[in-house]
Amino acid sequence: MQTPSREHCVADGGQLELSIIDTLSAFEELRPEWDALMAASGRPDQVFQQHAWIWHWWNTYVGDRDDPVIIVGRRNGRLAMVIPLVVEARLGVRTLTWMGDPVSQYSDVLIAGRRDTSRDILRGLRFAAHTRGIDLLAAGKVREGSALAAAIEASGGRVADEQIAPAMSLVGLSGLQDIESRFSSKMRRDRRRKRKHLEQAGRLDFKVVSEGSQALEAVECAISFKFDWIEKHAIVSNTYADSRFAAFWRSAAGSSEHRAGLAVAILNIDGRPAAIEIGLRHKGVHFAHIGAFDIAYEKLSPGAAQMDALFDTCIAEGVREYDMLAPNAAYKQRLGDRFVVVRDYVLPVSSKGRACDALRLTDGRTLAKAALTKLPAGARRVIKSTLGV
Repeated sequence: MQTPSREHCVADGGQLELSIIDTLSAFEELRPEWDALMAASGRPDQVFQQHAWIWHWWNTYVGDRDDPVIIVGRRNGRLAMVIPLVVEARLGVRTLTWMGDPVSQYSDVLIAGRRDTSRDILRGLRFAAHTRGIDLLAAGKVREGSALAAAIEASGGRVADEQIAPAMSLVGLSGLQDIESRFSSKMRRDRRRKRKHLEQAGRLDFKVVSEGSQALEAVECAISFKFDWIEKHAIVSNTYADSRFAAFWRSAAGSSEHRAGLAVAILNIDGRPAAIEIGLRHKGVHFAHIGAFDIAYEKLSPGAAQMDALFDTCIAEGVREYDMLAPNAAYKQRLGDRFVVVRDYVLPVSSKGRACDALRLTDGRTLAKAALTKLPAGARRVIKSTLGV
C-alpha cells in the first residue's frame, strides 16, 4: 500500500477535488456516500460498481502485492465521482486496471451528472497514473455508450477485444409463453420433450434466494457443478482454478451486512439442486452471472428449465430486463432483443507502456484463450494437468 492514503489535486477552476483512497478502512468509511451516489446517479448496469461488491472483492482478491487505488472526486465537499482501480505490476510494467476483475462483468465509473464527464474521468485517471507511476491503463468489458468508453476513446485508447452482451426486455410480457413464441416450432417441441423427461426424473421445485445460508449453500453447489463441467469438457480456466474466485462468491452469498443484490435461482429435483444460476438484481434488472447444472442431467437441459422458471418469476416480480452478459452465445441470441457491444481498452501512459502496447503484449491473455478453445479436448487436458488450471 502507498502512503499517505490520500492525495489531493484541484482541477481547473476548483470544480473537482481529487483524492486517492488506498486503505480498506478509508474505503469502508466512504460507504454511506458511495451508496448515496449509486442510488442517485448509478445505472442498473453499474451493479459491479456497488460498494458492497467491491468490498467482497477487496477482502478476497487483494493481496500484499496489490495496490488499490480508488479515485475520489468531490465538488463542494460532496462525493461526485468514484473510480475503483488497482495497480498490477508484471515484468516491471505497472498497469492500472479495474477492481472486480475477473468477477465483475462491466467496468465503469460512478459519476454524478451527465455534462463534461469525460473530462473529469480523464483527470482522475491521469491523476492516478501520475501519482502511482503507471505505464498502462487496462479497462475490460466497457459498455458502448458509457461515460468511461467516451473518455477512453477521446484519449486514444486502443480496442484490444470486443464482445456482445445480449439482454432481453421483460416489459409487457405476461409469462413464459411470450418468450417461447420467439422459438421455432421444432425448438418448442424439443423443449417440451426434454421438460417431460426432466419431470419424469423426479419432483421439480424452484426458488430464488438472496444473501444468507441458502444462497451460500447454493453457491457452493453451483461452483462444484461448474468444476465438474469444466473437467468433463477439458475447459482451461485460470479464473476457476484461482481459489479466490470461490472465496469471493462465498463472501458475497453469506454476507448480510454487505449485500450486493444476489438472486440465486435454484431448480431442485426431489429436493436436490439440478441447476443453479448465480445472478444479481440491481435497479430493476436481473444479471445472469453464472449458470451451472448437475452433469448427470446434462441431456435433459436442466439449465433451460431453471431459466424458464426464473423468467416467470422475474416477470411476476416486475423485473424489467434480463441481462445475459458477455460473451454472446446461440441461446442468448435466440432470447435477446437488445445487444450491447462491450470492449476491452488499453491506453499507454508512459514510454514503457507504449512499447509494451506496440508489441501487443497486453493482448496475451485474450489470444491465448482464443487459441486454447480451438485445441482438441485431449490437448487441453494435457495443458490443464501441466498448468494446474
